[in-house]
Parts: sequence; C-alpha cells; structure tokens
Amino acid sequence: MTLSKVQYENGGYNAWGNVNAESTVQVIVALTALNIDPKAKQVALPTLKKTASFNQQGAMRDGVYTDNMVDALLTFFAAGSGSSPEVGGFKHVTAGYDGGGGSGSSVNAMATDQALYGLIAYDRFVQRKNRLYDMTDMKNGQYKSMKAKTYTVTFKNGDATETATYAPYAIINLATPFSNDDVIAWTTNDTGTQTTQYTTSEKLVMPKENITLYAKTDAKTYHITYELDGGTVQQAPTTFKDIDSTALPTAANVQKAGYQFAGWYTTADFSTSAVTVIPKNTTSNQTFYAKWVAQDAVSKELMDLIQQLPTRITMKDIEFVKNARAMYNSLTTEEKATISNVGKLLDAEQQVIILQNTTNTDDPEKVTNDAVSVVYMIQQLPLTVTLQTQSDIEKARAAYNSLSIAQKRLVSNYALLVRSEKQYTALTAKEVDAAVAKRVVQQIAGLPAVKNVKLTSKEAIASARVAYDTMLFSQQELVTNYNKLLQAELQLQKLEVANRLTVNSVKNTHKVVTGHTTANQLVKVYRGKTLLGSKKAGPTGDYKVSIAKQKADVTLKVVAGKYSKSVVVKTSKTLKKPTVSATKVTTVTGKSTKGYKVEVYNGTKRIGTATVSKKNTFTVKIVKQKKKQKLKIRVIDSMNNKSGYKMIQVK
Repeated sequence: MTLSKVQYENGGYNAWGNVNAESTVQVIVALTALNIDPKAKQVALPTLKKTASFNQQGAMRDGVYTDNMVDALLTFFAAGSGSSPEVGGFKHVTAGYDGGGGSGSSVNAMATDQALYGLIAYDRFVQRKNRLYDMTDMKNGQYKSMKAKTYTVTFKNGDATETATYAPYAIINLATPFSNDDVIAWTTNDTGTQTTQYTTSEKLVMPKENITLYAKTDAKTYHITYELDGGTVQQAPTTFKDIDSTALPTAANVQKAGYQFAGWYTTADFSTSAVTVIPKNTTSNQTFYAKWVAQDAVSKELMDLIQQLPTRITMKDIEFVKNARAMYNSLTTEEKATISNVGKLLDAEQQVIILQNTTNTDDPEKVTNDAVSVVYMIQQLPLTVTLQTQSDIEKARAAYNSLSIAQKRLVSNYALLVRSEKQYTALTAKEVDAAVAKRVVQQIAGLPAVKNVKLTSKEAIASARVAYDTMLFSQQELVTNYNKLLQAELQLQKLEVANRLTVNSVKNTHKVVTGHTTANQLVKVYRGKTLLGSKKAGPTGDYKVSIAKQKADVTLKVVAGKYSKSVVVKTSKTLKKPTVSATKVTTVTGKSTKGYKVEVYNGTKRIGTATVSKKNTFTVKIVKQKKKQKLKIRVIDSMNNKSGYKMIQVK
C-alpha cells in the first residue's frame, strides 16, 4: 500500500488522491482556532520540544506559485464564474481527478461555502478577533447594532467635485458621476503618470479607504514597434490608446520560413512572459520581439505553452489556445505523440467552444436541435469501448461541453458518455501513466549528482520539478528516482542561500568587514550580542562595514536580512619565539618583547604564565617539575598574535 503525502509543496492539502479546497480550509480553521498563524514560518511545540512549519518549499500548481495554505486556497477561486468580475465561487480541485462532478473546471457549492468561512477564520485571526466558532463576543446582542463602515469616493472633473459614500466591497458605477460631460475614463491621480485608468463602462469594488478619482476627457495615442528578426507580419496595429486594451497579431498573421512563431515578448532575450495584448493603462510606446522556434524544437515549446494555459479559460486566453492548436497541427504524427499534456489543450479548446457559444442559446429551437444532435452522437458510441473509440468519445464530450445549461438538461443519455469515458480511461491509464513516468524518470536521471549540483543546474532542476508536479498522482507513484530530485533541490537551495551572503577573511589588523549580499541590504556585524558596526550594501551588493580592530580567534557574526554567517578573526603575523635563559623546576626566565604574555606548557596543560617587563625580561613561576622534563613555551601579544612553541628542558 502506498501512502500519499498530506500537505504538498505549494501549501495545499490532499484528500482522496488530490489537493482540494475543502481539506485546505479545514487545516486553516483548525490552526486559527489554536491561535496558530497558518502562514508562520515556524511554530513552537513546547510539549514535544520541537518546532513545526506549515510553510512548504513552494511549487507551481496550475501556473500559480504558492508556498503556504492561505495563498494555495486562493488559487481555487474560479475567476469569471459569476455575473461580474467581483462575483464568483471556488472550485473543489484545480487539476487531476475531481470526483466526476466537473468541479475541476467550474464552481463547486461546498468548496465555495468552505473557502468563504476559511478565509473569514483567517481574517478574524489576523484582526485578533474570536476564533471562527467562538461567538461569545456577541452573546449580549452586540451584533444588532453593528453596521458596515462607509468610505468616500471623491470624483474630480477640473474644479467640479462630486462625492459618494459606499460600504467596503460595494460596486461603484463609474458611468454615473458627471454623466453629462465628456468623461471617457477615471484615473487614480491627476498627474497622468504612474496612474491606473478605468473606463466609464467599468465597475469598481470599493476598498476599505477613502479614494479620489480624476476625470479624463481625452485618450492618448502611443506607437507600436515590431522586431521580427527576418519574419513578416500582416494586419498588425501600429498605434494604441491608453484607455483600451489592444490585441497583438496572432500566429496566423506572423510568418518566418522554417520557423514556428512562439509569441510576442517585451525583451529581446525573451526573459519575460509572452503577451497577446497591450493592457489598458499602458502609457508609453511599446516594442515587441517575435520569438521563433526551429521546427524541430516546436514539440518542447508547445508543451511549455500548453503548461502555461490556465485551468479556467477566459476570453483573454482564446488567442493563446489558438496559437497552441496551430503549433500542434504543424507537427508530424511522431512529434504529436510526444506531447504528453495535449489533454490540457483539448480541455482548453472545449472551454473556448463554450465561451463562443454561450451568447447563441436564446433561440428555443436551436436549444432543442443542438441537444438532440449530442444525444445522437452519444448513441453512436459502442457498448464495448476500444482504443480506437477515442476520437468519437472526445467529439461527443466536446459537443456536450459546448452546450448551455438548458441544453445539457435535454441530453437524456449523458450517463452513457460518462461510462464510455471511464472505460476508455481504464484502458489507457496504465499505458499512459507508464509512458509519462518513464519520460520524467529519464529527466530526473539526467540531473547531476548531489555533489555536482551548481547554481547553473537551476533550470534543469526546475524543469524536472514542473514535469513531476504536472503529472497525475498515479503517474507520480511510478517515478522511482523522485528522491534524487528532492536532494538536488535541497542542494541547490543551500547553494543559493550561501550565494546570497559572502564574508571575506578578517584579520586582527583590519578595521572593516567586507563581502557581498543583496543590493542595498543593511549589513550588521556582531561580537556576541555586541553590535560592532552596520552599513547598507551598495547597488552591486558589495558591502564594507567599519569596526574596531578585533583580537585573533574572536568569532564575528555578519547578518544581512534573514541570512547570517560567522567568521573567525585571523592572526596578521607570527611572533618571534622567546629567548629562554634558564629553566628550573619552579621557574622559567628569559627575554621577549615588553607587554607580551608568556605561556609555559607541559604537553597540553598550561603550568604557568607571566607578562614581559619593560626591560624585555620575564620570569614565569611554574608548577614544580621534575628535572629533565621537557616543556614548551610561547608568547602572545595584545591582538592575540602568537609565536610558535619553543621546546625547553628542566635542569
């Protein structure tokens, strides 16, 4: 029996084989009830004399990076699922098996209820209110007189001003103020720079503070430059207005012989994310660089593009989906077989069909005819499903998903479609799981051994992590070398931490501590609990902190943000050995430099000390020794510089 882990790297919690919203909520509620911060990096467990952490190492899941349970819960929000942007619900899961209820791609009532009270529990914890199920602060009827706080929106149009009062999260209708004037947008400041703009057709959610919005009566126009690297583009906009979002040319309009178009980027090295639109509120000329991928490298590029598609497709994602389909269609049959995440593309395309058909379902005759067509498609599916039935099943599923809710209710044989899908999944699951797992095992096997991991290994390790995290749980169980990936990640993390703070060698003649850290980071130097000096690092991360001279062998602690390193002060010179004039059973006499400390040892045991006089002489009283006993002697100065040992014999 294989046991699955409970909390995953992204902070979410697992039950019944998948990370889900409800399990994550229950942990949040339980921790806040115990007065424990779910986002705390460390939680003390005094009874066990240990500490625990609910913050994980962090991971990408469905295109979103999180490392704690609160942020992970927010990824279940189904954006665009309500009547307007500010209205919506939560999904049960975001990927993997959803229990058959479709709650991986749509709102789930139970998930929404629980997510809401889970967030309320955390909000009450942050505000130091009673825990979620403790209503004792309301037992005297205080709730009867409670009213929502209100805040003011001030609309300014030149010298004219209008004000309105709203409760937090209320909807602000921007078309109402100065409705008779030529207002085309509202901005968050009156300077025209670094401002957010909202058109009068939009609605805002009222924040928990007073705000001021400034009227805008004209739209500014900016220019677009395309860097095509030998390619061509057709039907491309050359200008845009700051109050509108502007779509960029799609793959159908961008060509280069021997290459596949892979998106527009704002940097020549393609280090940023690909873009398909110029967002509203952009207030500067824009340059976009076309990324091209050689035809034989399209497969990897396509899988990366599909991986970046969100689980919940909205209108702004349609062009991304079309670009992915165009790249897939350009592949050979052999290349298509290597696209392990094509299922996500198919799911995205089904959602596009739904988006494009939802405005066409008002005609009762069309509602009925479309539903009857799907019923007929399902009837044609064979009772015994084979691998060759895949295309017919997918077509029937796509057709069903494209229906409106009213049409779906008319599909009386939907259970037959579900049964066929389950039969086909059972046929292919083991074969597909093994093939996917084999590719990931090979990818992890290609990682360097732990001792050979370097900072330059980061991209390969991150790629292997993404490949593993996007697998189904049944596939992950077949990855036999997962521990190698974990060890590589841990070693890389150690290297990254070490690289964030370096300390150069410090000698007892030095008056500064130097090294490297994050740019502009405040660096402090301590001896024990005593602060010796502090200074901010420069823009390149180099720092130089002034301190008083320290004795050799003293340990200093250098602190930069959350990182710290210790350094031992080294000697700057080796002293000349003392001159010994007589070694007797109870005294040792000789010469050295005035002020030096003289030490006499029998083996490792110190048997006497003295200080060299102003006349550069010393007499050390020692524990009585036997004649011919071999001893050793050395001197130490005020900065803890030492001489080598000189061997002497008792006479």
